[in-house]
Amino acid sequence: MNIIELKNGLKIILEKRKGTGLVSIDTSINCGYAYESKPGTSIITSKTLIKGTKSLSLDKILQKTEGEGGEIISSTDTDYSDITMFTHSANTYEQIKILASILTEPLFDKKEIEKQKKLVLNNIKSIKDNPSSYVSVKLLEEAFQNQPYANTPLTQEAEIEKITQEDVKELFSKHYNASNMVVSIVGDINLEKVKETCEEHLSKIPAGDKQDLPKSEYTPFYLIKEDKNIDQANLKLCFKGVGRDHPDYLTYKLLIATISGGFSSRMFKAMRIEDQLVYSFNLTNLGFKSDGVFCINAGTGKGKAEILIPKAMQELANFISTIEDEEVESAITAYEKSFQNNLYDLNACSSFYSYELLKYGFVHNSKNLQNKLKKISKNDLLRISLDILKSEPSLISVGPKDGIHSKEEIVSIKNKIVNEINFEEALKRAGSTETNPQWLPLKETEEDYGEFKISKLKNGLRIISQNRPNNLVTCGYWVGAGGQNETPEEHGISHMLEHMVFKGTKNFGPEEIDGIIEKKLSCYLNAFTTKDKTCYYSYNISPDNIYKIANLLGEMVFTPTLSDVEFNGGTKEDGSIMKDGEKEVVFEEINRSNDNVSNLVYYGTMKGAFGNTAIGGRVLGTKESLAPMTGDSLKQYHDKWYVPNNITFVAIGDVNHDELVSKLNEMWGNIEPVEIKEIKDWNYIGEETKLIKKDKEMSMLNISYEAKPERHELSLSYEILAIILGQGKFSKLHKKIVEKDKLASHISSGTYAMKNAGLLMISTSCKPENVDKIKETVFDIIKNIEISEEELKMAILKFKTDKKSEMLSPSDTFVDIGYSYMNTGDINSIEKVEKDLNKVTMETIREVINSIIKSKPTISIVGK
Repeated sequence: MNIIELKNGLKIILEKRKGTGLVSIDTSINCGYAYESKPGTSIITSKTLIKGTKSLSLDKILQKTEGEGGEIISSTDTDYSDITMFTHSANTYEQIKILASILTEPLFDKKEIEKQKKLVLNNIKSIKDNPSSYVSVKLLEEAFQNQPYANTPLTQEAEIEKITQEDVKELFSKHYNASNMVVSIVGDINLEKVKETCEEHLSKIPAGDKQDLPKSEYTPFYLIKEDKNIDQANLKLCFKGVGRDHPDYLTYKLLIATISGGFSSRMFKAMRIEDQLVYSFNLTNLGFKSDGVFCINAGTGKGKAEILIPKAMQELANFISTIEDEEVESAITAYEKSFQNNLYDLNACSSFYSYELLKYGFVHNSKNLQNKLKKISKNDLLRISLDILKSEPSLISVGPKDGIHSKEEIVSIKNKIVNEINFEEALKRAGSTETNPQWLPLKETEEDYGEFKISKLKNGLRIISQNRPNNLVTCGYWVGAGGQNETPEEHGISHMLEHMVFKGTKNFGPEEIDGIIEKKLSCYLNAFTTKDKTCYYSYNISPDNIYKIANLLGEMVFTPTLSDVEFNGGTKEDGSIMKDGEKEVVFEEINRSNDNVSNLVYYGTMKGAFGNTAIGGRVLGTKESLAPMTGDSLKQYHDKWYVPNNITFVAIGDVNHDELVSKLNEMWGNIEPVEIKEIKDWNYIGEETKLIKKDKEMSMLNISYEAKPERHELSLSYEILAIILGQGKFSKLHKKIVEKDKLASHISSGTYAMKNAGLLMISTSCKPENVDKIKETVFDIIKNIEISEEELKMAILKFKTDKKSEMLSPSDTFVDIGYSYMNTGDINSIEKVEKDLNKVTMETIREVINSIIKSKPTISIVGK
């Protein structure tokens, strides 16, 4: 990493990533909501900024960014704004010139400002429609009343219409200067040439004065917004945290990683496993410049907050009294690995670099992060835990009011818990031993990829790997069974089985494997179910632990216990009573999903496209379908589909393929294959579904058409058409619906290519009165669409860029390769994609368009 400073004081971070063929340019600016004198000015400035300059029209900017397979995005948050440019390395110098034009001669057209005001207002309405988003935003408003951080999108809603062109220009002049920003350029670049280009063009940015935020201080609050239309209480139990300048800022992050960093963490086990209170649960420290808020975040069912709130505080107190070396050691190693893993993603990396240098004055690397972590003791973790509990608690909740404690009750519960802590004894106990984490070797990220290799054991188990020297490993098992494999009586059983394999195996008890993977090996563990596959995987694995992980995950996949008590609740073998089983956790997941409008639109789409079939149903299942299931039901389903000839193991990272094959053969080569009955392609129907939600300000709309399964030769042509239709500001739908007619603030399109079906989806959210207009516009554009050779070339280039970007991270590559192989039986490498793209022609695109025009659209609408 190199940091240079131009003559105007602008700091630029340069990092060469040889072999990627890509570059990410990120600019962070001290200009967010908290800096505003007129609420909403920073977001309007940010959005209008990239819409044209005195020398470059919007079309010209888009031609030189999206037209070259890249993208340009501007955004604004609480305390900074950001401009991200992503493209092929050959376009680096042109992108720097465009950035210079944006930052020195923005047009700020009055009509564009008025348009952006309308779009931003629509986005604010969408935040209000989403309970978890609303709570996250409203929290700052309550915690920092009448202070800079209290300025949020919600407070801006009443003020945005008053913003003028002069307001935008004034804010830009004050904040968008060299003293107030940092540029980060990461990718496959020529360092000297990039430096020369920056000096020539970015030196023109005015030096200006650095803008510092005034101090803000957290203020306790209590806000309960009852909403009987929501299935879960979306709540945050809050305490005083620390700002990013505080010496304990990293200590707070490590505390969070220690007590809530995975399935085996004490907070997760207490909330999800012991009492089945939540599906997801996490802790955060919202750290700003001068202060912060420590948040316990959860969505819980009606009445369950009565148990959850005191239990969360009690678990923090229990941590003080029972802290273990192992959990701290594992959290440190996992935190280090996550830091390293984030550097694989060029966009995430460049954004991280520019923000860190802007806000801290330096950029963390593996070495200085390690040095800081080494200075944090167990006593430090106990000290800040007590500081948190001693501070006055706050609560914000949206949803059912049942079981929500009053503020006085929460304070009383908290005080009782604090008074029972013997802190001196806890410090003495914690200090009796010294943690000894497994520090990662200090290596730079390298882009050195081997070829994909594939082998097949005698019993049919397939093994795919790609060697990336010195990289962390992601690996796991892909099972060819999901929602489409279920009978009507088994609806949701694939997803239920995904949960239950964590509840004990032939050789390990419930949650025991979680603890080994997360605590002893300091890796992350996860699983997910889709319409046609289920995946169990671990990531951030040190190369010397891959075979241990492969064995542990294989235990879950091949030999789960599937205990009915763990599933339904009841009396365990040791005589203890389990009130509710894992089924109750899935019910909470269903509740959480039903509160999300995007999920509901998707459910309507699948039902409209495929009717009351297995693939048309909800992968999560329903409470009605899951209630009668038993452990025996799960066993029968498992034995039918979880067989070696229906499973593929994928490993990406520092791995030896031949050795991996040999080890997996030793582990699972003796399991007998079972004959699998292939599922035929699903019949597409095409109907309209509506779900009335009178409390929502916006309507969500999805228009879908039948596409081909991923293995079909035309599948890639559908993906290219989706790019032309609605991916990016240069797309046909965006130009007409967003830019010209202002019917929505955004619109997107993409394909959902499965093993036995496919859809081309067009999605947006809009005011209810615009739904019919958008439908008519989409139908008209598709019916009369004309595509030029240039548009086709641009879409193919964008697809290549996105594909290369996905393949930088071992985790993203694992998902991409696993998905495509399970769908097609082929490895979707960059080389194969480029070869297949040569078969995408104007003729194949026309063929796809004709098939869409002839098909009946599926329409899903959720809203008023």
